[in-house]
Amino acid sequence: MTQIKRLRLHKNLIYKITLSVIVLVVVVSLFMPQQYRAQTKLLIIQHQSLSLDAYLAAKSAEKVGKVLSEVVYSSSFFDEVWQAGFNIGTDWGETAKERRKMWAKRVDLNQIPQTSLIQVNTYHTDRVSVEKLVQAMIYVLVERGSQYHGGGDQLEIKLVDEPIVSNYPVRPNLLLNALAALLIGLVISFVYVYLKPGKHKSTENQMSGEYVPQADIQEGSANSYLTPKE
Repeated sequence: MTQIKRLRLHKNLIYKITLSVIVLVVVVSLFMPQQYRAQTKLLIIQHQSLSLDAYLAAKSAEKVGKVLSEVVYSSSFFDEVWQAGFNIGTDWGETAKERRKMWAKRVDLNQIPQTSLIQVNTYHTDRVSVEKLVQAMIYVLVERGSQYHGGGDQLEIKLVDEPIVSNYPVRPNLLLNALAALLIGLVISFVYVYLKPGKHKSTENQMSGEYVPQADIQEGSANSYLTPKE
């Protein structure tokens, strides 16, 4: 039997497995904490000098962006944000390990490729808290960022987009999770159909016209002994 015929034969099984995975993932997603997002953009400006042309200045700014995209997840940066006076809440865990884990889940800083722009995202279950968190990060990056990039007066970090807070929770993303569950469900069902053909062997043979009842096989065998030889 060809693979296409096998898929058609077990299409109901594929539907059931895929649908079950989608329903499971969506239900789990609904019970997860619903988080809002605050988003903003900052521009890294490397001031030019006699020894630094425009190209090198741009590359230097890009390098600083890469450094900041890593350093924001450090305990030192978290302490700066914590002490910035924006009241970012107290639900950060009791130990340093718990705080770092929670911090990594609630903040996201990425450098936009081939630019000196960095995008800052913060996440929280409360819209007020998520806005305070992004404001605290902006303050630390703009006012105290020099202690992390070492550029001194030759480098400036400037806010170019005011923070925007989502009107609805963006985490977990139900649509994205459902699409991922669809792919996972299809993979699981295909693997099951291809690697477990023994359970459906008689059905496959019947659909392909190759199925012969066991009783007929036994009767045919018996008749072969009773038929006289010429």
